[in-house]
Amino acid sequence: MNLPSREECLEMLREHKNPELIINHSLKVAEVAKYLAEKMKGNGVKLNVDLVEKSALLHDVAKFMTLDSGIRHGIKGAEIMLEKGYPEIAKIVEEHALSEILKKGKLKSMESRIVYYADKRVTKDRLVSLDERFSYLRERYGIKSRHILDTINACYEPCKKLEQEIFSAAKADPELSGIGS
Repeated sequence: MNLPSREECLEMLREHKNPELIINHSLKVAEVAKYLAEKMKGNGVKLNVDLVEKSALLHDVAKFMTLDSGIRHGIKGAEIMLEKGYPEIAKIVEEHALSEILKKGKLKSMESRIVYYADKRVTKDRLVSLDERFSYLRERYGIKSRHILDTINACYEPCKKLEQEIFSAAKADPELSGIGS
């Protein structure tokens, strides 16, 4: 499996005009994802830690370029990753969007579930609880429409279930005390 280096990931974020806020968010998501992946792998879960870290770094590669365009950044990000020759990363980037947890056949790989979850624990560049993150999502995006608010609310319980699954496999503290805030 061909994966970019950490430096190449950061360069791709910059190449697609992402501001420091998105880059810092991606760095924190990658820190959380890698921490969880290493814990899980240490407990016998088969997964690729490097794929988790690189996918987490690149999960928002198309975020800034798609703002206010109506184009879903996960789908555009997946296209970018395919163009660059990273199909494994493309799948995970496509699946990190909030509502993907509601779709059958999505988030099958452990790598995808970890990146998805790690993204839900980081607001801007700060580690937060799942409750805090969902409050932020409701305030930031839920005000746009009733449909968006309903989608956010529908994703909460499946995310809580995913959180339990991940922390059970990682045998880690849900407060993520091993990670700086």
